[in-house]
Amino acid sequence: MAALIKYSLVLALMVVMSCYKFEVCLGFNPKQLNMSALNGRTAHWSTAGATWYGSPDGAGSDGGSCGYGKLVSQSPFSSMITATSPSLYKSGKDVEPAI
Repeated sequence: MAALIKYSLVLALMVVMSCYKFEVCLGFNPKQLNMSALNGRTAHWSTAGATWYGSPDGAGSDGGSCGYGKLVSQSPFSSMITATSPSLYKSGKDVEPAI
């Protein structure tokens, strides 16, 4: 009888964990994000701007980020390199850093 209870608990735990795993796999869907529903409950957000350098389907700046050149489009970087604005990095005193 104790073995049956033990296996039942293990099975129940596996079911719960598989449901959790399935939920995590769904991920974040930005189309379901409704910021107007949060009106009045959010922090004060400011508008922002961004500039994209390079081809629309490329890895970014054709010169690369921080001298990486075309390596930013290859593994292990695979377009996951970005650079900050000189106005944000030491008042523009150094080269833009790769983050």
